[in-house]
Amino acid sequence: MMLGKTLLVIGLLSLVPVLTAINYPDEDDDILENVDDLLDEWNEEMELDGVLEGGFRLQKRYVRDYLDPYDWYRGDEFKRRYRFTKEIVRHYIVELIRDELDHADRRGLPVPPELAVVMALRFLATGDIQQVIGDLRGFSQSTACRCINNVCRALAHLLHSFVKFPSTTREQLVNIQLFYNIAGFPGVAAAIDGTHIPIICPSREFGEIFRNRKGYFSLNILVAVDAKGRILFIDVRHPGSAHDATCFDRSALKVMFQEHWVEGLLIGDNGYGNYPYLLVPYVIRDTEEKVVYSECQIATRNPVERFFGRWKKMFACLKRGLRNYIDNTISIICAAAVLWNIHMDFNYPNDYDIQNLIVEEEALAIPPLPGMSGLAYREAFVREHFNL
Repeated sequence: MMLGKTLLVIGLLSLVPVLTAINYPDEDDDILENVDDLLDEWNEEMELDGVLEGGFRLQKRYVRDYLDPYDWYRGDEFKRRYRFTKEIVRHYIVELIRDELDHADRRGLPVPPELAVVMALRFLATGDIQQVIGDLRGFSQSTACRCINNVCRALAHLLHSFVKFPSTTREQLVNIQLFYNIAGFPGVAAAIDGTHIPIICPSREFGEIFRNRKGYFSLNILVAVDAKGRILFIDVRHPGSAHDATCFDRSALKVMFQEHWVEGLLIGDNGYGNYPYLLVPYVIRDTEEKVVYSECQIATRNPVERFFGRWKKMFACLKRGLRNYIDNTISIICAAAVLWNIHMDFNYPNDYDIQNLIVEEEALAIPPLPGMSGLAYREAFVREHFNL
């Protein structure tokens, strides 16, 4: 009904110049009075329809340039589509990689870094094919592909700046205390686990090594997180056929804790071996102490289990699968890790309250004796911290 009245008003307004050209002043006055009445009635109904429950008026949508997402979308609409606010994207993420993007493409009319970044963020957030991503911004598929690869490669180069363990001893002790607050499990520096990211078959010759035990091609990603779910370490090199324990044995993470470069212990599930620096639950829990230890260990390991769900929900391309070349696939996963930590930095800025948080003595684990095996250290650990 509103559309019909709108069209009627527009039609009557279009007749006014025609009637004015004809010398019928009385009729013109009557028509103009009727038009004014219709406009008043139409405005009143539009005002009533524009009021939401609770008395709030709908925000007007102004005509904007649809090619500029920063101007076209409101704040909440922009964040739903690109996972970050306009301010973070434009003034932080773009500025982090602006120099590298400017050097990546100097031909003709290069895509502005602001648009290249939002195309990459839309791809990461949805996993859409590149043709669709390009159509949304008015670019060809090849241009969208180039922008996505350049942005993800530039972010991947920042991996070691954003994905790292706390640098100072105080920060490491605060991280241990945060883990201890979960379930009373002492000495934990990070929780580790692996997840499979679906990919296409990378090669006919050696593609089968990427087929995992569930039957599809993937990369097995090893991740270590802190108590709040921030990524501390990531390894994206292993094919889907590699076991979680193999990924850990070949990683730099194992060396870091073997050489005691990081204060604390790792915890993982039973897919990993038991070491003096990596504790796993008991398979056979024949004593009450082993039951309590295993339950506390599983509860303390919960941040890494929840992390994978949150990470893949934020960047749906990781769940839907990546159909890129293997080198670009690795860059995309590393870029998603960097962006996740940027998200954590802006949304949880006070995780490490270094000045005020008190580190309890009970939160620190007993150190292993020289030459002690992983099983022997776990027994000593249980006797010391879970002796009922």
